[in-house]
Amino acid sequence: VQIGDPIVQKRALDVLLAARDAGLYNAVTDCGAGGLSSAVGEMARALGAEIELSGLGTKYPGLAPWEIWLSEAQERMVLAIPPRHVKAFSELCGIFESEFWDIGAFGSDSELKVRMKGELVLDLDMVFLHQGLPKKLLVAQEPLSKSLQGPLSKSLQEPLKKSLKINSADLEGQFLKLLCSPEVASREKIVRRYDHEVQGNSVIKPFVGAFCDSPSDAAVLKPREAAGEWGMALSNGFRSDYGELDPYRSAWAAVDEAMRNIVASGGDPRRTAILDNFCMGDPNDPGVMWSLLECARGLREAALSFQTPIISGKDSFYNEYLGSDGSRHAVPPSLLVSALAFVPKIERIVTTFLKQPGDSIWLVGDFRPSAIWENEVPDISPKAPNVYGALFDAIQEGEVLAAHDLSEGGLAVALAEMCIGGRLGARIRLPDMNEKRNNPISKAMEQDNILAVSRLALFGETMGCLLVEVSAEKEKQFAARFASNSSQKSLEQENLAQRLGEVSKEPFLEITDPSLFSISIKEMFDAWKCASQELLP
Repeated sequence: VQIGDPIVQKRALDVLLAARDAGLYNAVTDCGAGGLSSAVGEMARALGAEIELSGLGTKYPGLAPWEIWLSEAQERMVLAIPPRHVKAFSELCGIFESEFWDIGAFGSDSELKVRMKGELVLDLDMVFLHQGLPKKLLVAQEPLSKSLQGPLSKSLQEPLKKSLKINSADLEGQFLKLLCSPEVASREKIVRRYDHEVQGNSVIKPFVGAFCDSPSDAAVLKPREAAGEWGMALSNGFRSDYGELDPYRSAWAAVDEAMRNIVASGGDPRRTAILDNFCMGDPNDPGVMWSLLECARGLREAALSFQTPIISGKDSFYNEYLGSDGSRHAVPPSLLVSALAFVPKIERIVTTFLKQPGDSIWLVGDFRPSAIWENEVPDISPKAPNVYGALFDAIQEGEVLAAHDLSEGGLAVALAEMCIGGRLGARIRLPDMNEKRNNPISKAMEQDNILAVSRLALFGETMGCLLVEVSAEKEKQFAARFASNSSQKSLEQENLAQRLGEVSKEPFLEITDPSLFSISIKEMFDAWKCASQELLP
C-alpha cells in the first residue's frame, strides 16, 4: 500500500486550484485504485489515448511497464490540458515546486495504446475495455441470523450492553458506565493529534464549551476569500453498530445523523449535499452482498426523503481480518455519510453546550427510543425533514442558543455532553412515552415499570431527535413555531416538540419526574473524560 506524502499532496493541490482558476485544464481525475490504468482508461473512454510511460517519474527504478501502469499513487492526478496551456501549466508547477509529466495525448479512434520507450506494451479497443468482458454475477441472500456475530462487532457492542444490564434499579450507575463505554467516551485525546484549524477557517471546531472539551456536532468553516456572512457546515453520520442487525435502517440512520448534525450547527437542511463511503467484506459472500444492497436501498430512500443529492462517494470491499478464533471475519456492513451544507449566517450558528441558567430545554423530533441492548434498531423517522426545517428556521431567528443531536447513548448522553460543555446543570422531566397518558409516569405505573420505561427514555436510541436550549426571552416564539396553528402541521400536537426542563446554575443533572437521580457534572466529566485515557492509545 502506498504511503501518503502530505507535502507532495499539498503542492499538487495548490497547482490544481491555481490551474483551475486560470482555466488551464478541461478534465481531471485521481490515480486511485488501478492507478493510471483506471484514470486514463476512464478519461479517454470516448476518444482513446496514446501514452508513453518512459518519462514518468517513479519511486523505484526498474519497474515493469505493467507496474507503472497499475500502481496507485495518492498524490497524483491526471489532467486533460490543451496544448496551448501546457507552458503556463508547467510554469505553475515550477512556482509550487510540484512535478508533472506529459504522458501522452487523447486520440480519435477509441484505441488505448501504451508504450514503453516506443515499444507498444498495451493495445486495447475502448469498447472492449469498458463493455467487452461479461459482468460478474453476484448472489445476494439475507443471512439466517443477523445478530452481532463477529468478534470485532462484539467487542464494540459488549461494553454498552453490559453497562445497561447490570441492575435495572441503579440508573445512575448505569449512566456512569455508559459514559465510560468506548462508543461514548471522549475522543479528544485522538482529535487533538491532528490539525483541525483548516488554515484558520474553522468557526466551530471539534471541541467547544467553557473549557473547549465538549464535542461539536459539525464543523463550520468560513472561507477567508468568501465575501459576505455565509459559511459551510461539514458533518458525518456512521452507525456500523446497526449494520449487522439491519443494514437498511443503518443507512437511514447514517444519513439522518449527518443531517441532524448539520441542523444542530446552523446549516440549512434544504441546501445540503451528501457523500457515501461503503465499507464491506467480500462481495462474493451472499450475506455481504445482501447487506450492500440493503444499505444502498436505505441510502437512496433517505436521500430522497431529505431531498439531498449524493454528489460523490466511494466503496471498499474485502475488508476482513483474522479473528482470535483463527477464522476470517468481515467488518460489520458500514456506511459513512458525509454532509456539506450552506450556512447563510455565520453569526446564527449554534454549538452543543448549555449557555444560560433559566433557559428552557426542549426535545425536538419524533421520540421513539429503541432498546439497543436488546438488539433493537431505531425506527425511521419520516417526519424528520419537516422537524429539521422548522428547527433551522428557529435557529435563524435567534430562538435557539444550543443544539445537540441524540445519538449513541440516547437522551442521557446528549444531556451529559451539553452540561459538561457549559459546566451548567439541568433539571429534566423525562419525555412522555405514552401519548394517551396524561398523568406523570410516577403516578401511573408500578415501580418496576417506571424504571423500565425510564431506562428506555434515558438510554434508548432514536432517529430524528435533538435537544435544544431555547432563550427564555424567545420561548413563546419557539413554542408557537411548533404549535397547531403554525405552518409545520401541528408538530407540537404530534409530540414533536416537548419542553423537558430548564438550564440550572447548580452543577448537577437532575432527573426530577420521575425522581431518578441527581448526578454532578464532575462525576459525569470524570467518567466521560478519564475513561478515554485508558481506552485510547
